[in-house]
Parts: sequence; C-alpha cells; structure tokens
Amino acid sequence: TAPFEVPSGAVGVYATDMLPAASSPGLQLRLVLFADNSAQMITDYMDGADPIIELGKWTEGADGNLNVSLLGRIANVYATPVEFVFARTDAGLTTVTWDETIYGSTPLVFLTEFEA
Repeated sequence: TAPFEVPSGAVGVYATDMLPAASSPGLQLRLVLFADNSAQMITDYMDGADPIIELGKWTEGADGNLNVSLLGRIANVYATPVEFVFARTDAGLTTVTWDETIYGSTPLVFLTEFEA
C-alpha cells in the first residue's frame, strides 16, 4: 500500500500494528482525529483493495479518555454507532471499551503516528 499522508486538519493519527485477519494477509486500523471533532477509522486489509473508511466524531472526556463514535461509511449510515473509549498512553491510545463482537476481546493498541 502507498504511504499514509496526514490529512489537512488532522490533530492526531494513530495506527495499530498488523493484526491477524481470517480473509486476508492481515489488517491495520488507523484512527484519524480532526480539529472539528470529526473522526475517521481506516481499515486496510492489506489485500490490494481500497481501505474501508468509516466516519464519525470524537470528544475528550474530563478523565482524559477519548470517546469515538463511528456513524457509518460515506453512503451507509449505521443503525447503531460503533463506540470506542480510548485511554491515552505514552505510546498512543489503547481501547478501554469497544465492540468485542467486531474487534475481538483483546484491547486494541494504536501507536501515535502524528499529533498536532
């Protein structure tokens, strides 16, 4: 895949290491947070196909955790948003709460690629 370019307006970009995937060589998740509190989760299955881009919003809680709500894809609004709570770590972000039916039971660790 082509190198990732930080989008204009991004205040944070965080990515997982390569994760196992049943139907492809692996997958990588990338979370992009924008100054206007919009968010993107980019899922790349490393199979040469275009990555899946989910759109949503984010807020920072009083506890410092990041709350991310994925609302859907460009032409497909989800009936129920996909919700995450991330704790900040020295290396980036780690999931505190997430949908284990989608992402499995192991916490997801996102490493910081860019912060404004």
